[in-house]
Amino acid sequence: MSRAFRGRPLSERLLRLALLAKAHEVQAEPCTPERALRGQRADHLAALCWAAQQEGRA
Repeated sequence: MSRAFRGRPLSERLLRLALLAKAHEVQAEPCTPERALRGQRADHLAALCWAAQQEGRA
């Protein structure tokens, strides 16, 4: 694990990964299977991030 992630809450780490995944999705050519796959991955990470943030508020 990189030093940038050590000691940070799970929701913060997932948020960073979700933002990176979204940027990676946007770099793919529009209307291609690669873009669709990257979009699914970005959406999944965003959902995990949201769930982790909700747990932190409970």
